[in-house]
Amino acid sequence: FNFVYFPQAQKRQVTEALEDKVDTIVRMLAAGMTSALDKGDYEFLARVFGLVKDDPTVLYVAVVDAGGDLVLSFNPQEIQLPSVELYTDRRHFEERKILHGAVPLQIEEGVQGFLLVGYSLVGRDEVLAEIRTTGLVIIVSVFVLGLLLFSFLSHLITDPIGRLVDTIRETRRTGEYRYVTQEHSTDEVGELIGAFNDMTAEREQMEEELRQSQKMKAIGQFTAGIAHNFNNMLFSILGNLELAQLVADGELRTYVNQAHLSTKQAADMVSQLMLFSRRTQKPDPVPVDIGSIVADTLAICRDIFDRRIEIRERLPAGLPFAMGDSTQLQQVFFNLCLNARDAVGERADDAHVEIAADLHTFDAGDAGHPGSHNGRYVRIQVTDNGSGMDAETRQRAFEPFFTTKDLGRGTGLGLSTAYAIVDAHGGWIECDSQPGAGATFSVYLPADGLQIAPDRERAAQSDLGGTETILVIDDEESVRKTVTAMLEQAGYSVLTAAGGSEGLELFQAHPDRIELVLLDLSMPGMSGRQVLEKLRAIAPESRVAYFTGRELSEEERGEVRIVIEKPVTRHDLLSAVQASLKS
Repeated sequence: FNFVYFPQAQKRQVTEALEDKVDTIVRMLAAGMTSALDKGDYEFLARVFGLVKDDPTVLYVAVVDAGGDLVLSFNPQEIQLPSVELYTDRRHFEERKILHGAVPLQIEEGVQGFLLVGYSLVGRDEVLAEIRTTGLVIIVSVFVLGLLLFSFLSHLITDPIGRLVDTIRETRRTGEYRYVTQEHSTDEVGELIGAFNDMTAEREQMEEELRQSQKMKAIGQFTAGIAHNFNNMLFSILGNLELAQLVADGELRTYVNQAHLSTKQAADMVSQLMLFSRRTQKPDPVPVDIGSIVADTLAICRDIFDRRIEIRERLPAGLPFAMGDSTQLQQVFFNLCLNARDAVGERADDAHVEIAADLHTFDAGDAGHPGSHNGRYVRIQVTDNGSGMDAETRQRAFEPFFTTKDLGRGTGLGLSTAYAIVDAHGGWIECDSQPGAGATFSVYLPADGLQIAPDRERAAQSDLGGTETILVIDDEESVRKTVTAMLEQAGYSVLTAAGGSEGLELFQAHPDRIELVLLDLSMPGMSGRQVLEKLRAIAPESRVAYFTGRELSEEERGEVRIVIEKPVTRHDLLSAVQASLKS
């Protein structure tokens, strides 16, 4: 463009301008000379030629007749004049760096001639060379500026994006989200790199949380398997001790009572371990005694907490029942107590955790309790005198996997699980805490319209019992013997089977005699579910209660509404049996 198109365009423009100038001058000279020749005023003609001589760009001026013969001339360089024929159909042309121009003249009466003028094109070429040089300087300047701009943009955009692409490729190749790209700017590219780095950090955190969750799941599965076997053994021990309590007296009874208490505590600890292996399910709403659940939770906490932590309680008598699942609610209270224990763990002295319960009545939209509705609520408060929380920590306290504890001391699931369970029960949790002032978590559970809980003393054992025949199907011999002893002591007739096939044979042999089947779910060979299907095929209206060492989901329960969880006390076993026979 600079050396071809641009110079040619400039040359045309300059040449056209020069041609216009020459054409104008030639016409002016021709007009003056024609007048002088007509009048014979040679003095005027000499002045015209003198004006031409003063212009350094004029190389020659000549007057020729129609035949091309020279009449007058100014030609100091003795340039060969072009022939008149060259001017046919044109007023000027370029030749040998000279621009030749011509115009017709009336030399003498009846004689036509031409005024010829030659202009130097050296000035024009110098101008064009200057224009070309200027263009070259501009091009070089633009090229240099372009290099500088490219280098700047490369440093600002291309290089960071290139490093980001290399990082992404390395991440894709290795499958590890541990690579980050250094940020050099705060513009869109910097934001893109920052977003990738954040994504990498978040992915790494999520992978760590997933590993932690999988570890907890594995621990839960392991715990569930161990707890099932322990529950069978504990049931045999607990049942026989309760039977011994019925006949023991004096000093022996004291020993049996102590053994029974220790076994019950062991059963509670196994039950607590089972909490870690369960998922939060929609609660099966039944009336539950909140005071009793809190008391059981405190008993477990006193067994496992550091003895330097004082556990206080304020539990009034006569708290209302709440509709819900006792196991899930116990998990809520236990999680809150564990959180309080960790909060006071760093105190050198006077560390304490307190659980209190009372009854509150709310109006809808209470300003101090935005989640409340009209009605009565049982409030359970867990308070600690730990280090407390700031506003940001309080806002995130119930987020899954959020924890302020050191690595290995918590999963960040305790409070979020408690929140989900309470929400599923139609309640809510509030957190009140300030840095250095400890924390109070308040659980609100709806209690409107429910009866007041009676005294926790159990109904008289003599009210429980019967004469019906019950079939017990369980693969554990110790469990079968203990259940048989409990039921027979209460007046029932008992048939036992060590597996599903044997149980079905006994049922078919006594279809009219057997009123209830206690069925273990986890058995070798034929599972409890398979046994149930065959029982339903034989006698669709037969009464069946599951007898299992673990909690069952709604799907696992199916049509069976009564589930007896091992280990179970004699009173609870007889109560469940009586309820099943009346169903």
